Amino acid sequence: MCGDTSRRSADAATVPLFRSDGRGGTRVFGMLSIQSYTPGAFDDNAVRAVEWLADLLARALGRDHDDREALQRLPAGDQPTYPVTSDHVVEYLSSRVAGIRGIAEHARTDPHSDYLAAIVRACEQIQSELMEMALDVDDGPEQRFLSLTPVEQGIAVHLANGLDNEHLAAELGRSPHTVKTHLRNIFRKYGMGTRLQVADDVRRHLAR
Repeated sequence: MCGDTSRRSADAATVPLFRSDGRGGTRVFGMLSIQSYTPGAFDDNAVRAVEWLADLLARALGRDHDDREALQRLPAGDQPTYPVTSDHVVEYLSSRVAGIRGIAEHARTDPHSDYLAAIVRACEQIQSELMEMALDVDDGPEQRFLSLTPVEQGIAVHLANGLDNEHLAAELGRSPHTVKTHLRNIFRKYGMGTRLQVADDVRRHLAR
């Protein structure tokens, strides 16, 4: 919060932040608000901009929350990494393109303003940020799968087919304890916290 908190706001735009509740629905976990001492300061465009920013902020905070939960589910001592994936790049581009589209709408109504210069600056920033992301880009499901030992690859394939630990042990002729050890190694190498995430990634590799 910034500004003179002793003064009463004359206008405000407030948007809720939503997060998945884990049951297919959503729940409010915060609010984003902009306020002004001037009455009628925020038009429809300002409200739409706040709604877009709230959606972007909620997704960023939600992803951070999911990453921390996944980290907590890993065995102590494991330190997974969260590489940049194609999903991250698509989400990033979608949000930035939406922002540029908003600037372009303003430019259409006021072509003599600085909006066109703002579009150029935004495009230049995207280009720079994409170059930085490329340095950390994920090699994809194939590279993660190939990082596994032959035994771990076999377990990963069975994991992608939906087998639980008991059936994995029976299929491989190994003890449940050994299977759990292999699964911990797989989660660590994949940098993921759940068997569902790993199974989905393995299926993407096998589908190629």
